[in-house]
Amino acid sequence: MIALAVLAGCSTPGKPQPGPSPSAAAPQPSFADVSRGDTDSVVRLRAYDPAARSAVVEPTVFMQGPDFCTAFRLPEDDPRCDQEWTTEDSHTKVTLPVEEDVRLLSHGAGDPACIGQGTGAGTCPVTPETFGMMLRRDGGDLLVKLRTEDGRVVEMAELYTP
Repeated sequence: MIALAVLAGCSTPGKPQPGPSPSAAAPQPSFADVSRGDTDSVVRLRAYDPAARSAVVEPTVFMQGPDFCTAFRLPEDDPRCDQEWTTEDSHTKVTLPVEEDVRLLSHGAGDPACIGQGTGAGTCPVTPETFGMMLRRDGGDLLVKLRTEDGRVVEMAELYTP
């Protein structure tokens, strides 16, 4: 009771108390909701089970370093600004159904004939078994361009990051 009386004496009735001062916060990355609708986005593939037709992905922002720093208002001396490409992970894992006729594409170990111009996404088809081996080779962390339709995976293309 005494504590309430002390607290009550600390504020003036009818007068709003000042809040924290506003700051110019940098924009935060937004990640595609790959579980709904049709999407084209970059994700980290964490698991892929061709037999169960499922994939576990982590939505990711993937941009060239200077574009990343401009978009998120980072200082020019931030080391990410000098990188050829930069990622920002969502730290959210999503399990998605995979279509039976999913297109799985590889960059063929950097073969220029297997790399999409302007996207860096693989264009050479591979089997589900090969795609699973690629994921295991990368320790469950394969950066892919993901295409979904109605929340179902219809295409995964390995990204080429030299």
